[in-house]
Amino acid sequence: MRHHSRVNLALRLCFSAIVCLVLALPAQAALIGLTPRVPDLFANTTGAYSYKAGTDLFSIQAIPLQYKISLTGNNFLYIMPASTAPFLDYSVGFYVDSSGAFSKGKEGAADMEIYGKLVDVFNIAPDLDGLEGLLLSAEVTDFGFEQSGGDSKKMTFEFTFEVEGGLLASQFGGRGSPGGSIAFSENSDYTSWEADHTGSPTKTDNFPIPIPAAGWLFASGLIGLAVIRRRTKR
Repeated sequence: MRHHSRVNLALRLCFSAIVCLVLALPAQAALIGLTPRVPDLFANTTGAYSYKAGTDLFSIQAIPLQYKISLTGNNFLYIMPASTAPFLDYSVGFYVDSSGAFSKGKEGAADMEIYGKLVDVFNIAPDLDGLEGLLLSAEVTDFGFEQSGGDSKKMTFEFTFEVEGGLLASQFGGRGSPGGSIAFSENSDYTSWEADHTGSPTKTDNFPIPIPAAGWLFASGLIGLAVIRRRTKR
């Protein structure tokens, strides 16, 4: 019995050691696995990203260009400068730790803000034509990255967000709805998250993430139960 106890103790200690080693390993580069969808707020390749290792701040600055209704053809509205400041701007900022993992959002301000004016040249969404100001604001919830295609100069970043507000908030499902962004930088000087790095040009797609059908079914079931309870009480 004592022999078995010693063996079990040794096995538990080995298992604990393995777990500690795994937890001590640095995080590996990995994307979240987002797929571009519509509507898509597209910021063009004049953008740039930067990471400051001293503060852990990751940021992207770009110029919003199109609001896509479809990913093909001329099914988009142009985004032009608004009549008031900040006119035309795409800005994202949040914190990423030295392993490349999402740490937290900015305090006292939205992590993502997109400003501009929608211009419907192709007459595909007249109800959106002329909207100007803060188009979308959101809070970042997760982050992933990858060196693209084995080329150390090319970086892909993905992050998810929760819609906060803006003129297009309802197009993204409303306040609290999930969304995703994919940013691609063609010329990065990234070596690790323990050092500063930047990259440009950087283009970004920003889109809603639909709630899975299972989620809707679950929600519908809860609503149904609530209705039944009310009728039973009556």
